[in-house]
Amino acid sequence: MSTNAAPDDLAEADFASMTTPPALVDVIPDLARFVDDLAAQHVADNLANHDDFVGRCRSFYTDEMLALIDRSITGWSAMASY
Repeated sequence: MSTNAAPDDLAEADFASMTTPPALVDVIPDLARFVDDLAAQHVADNLANHDDFVGRCRSFYTDEMLALIDRSITGWSAMASY
């Protein structure tokens, strides 16, 4: 079950001072699972077409998820805006 929240110990971490960034699955497990599932669907040729891919992405990247990613991954919004 998803909580859509970063673990407490990671929420307070100073990622800028880390030499090795934390694994995505440790920071935002829902995003890691979504990416893994989408990749597996692509490899298995289970995405019907581009519209299917776009639909899955739009369903996943809700305003709440975008806010969580932005809080958890410094600079993500700026990077995603390009």
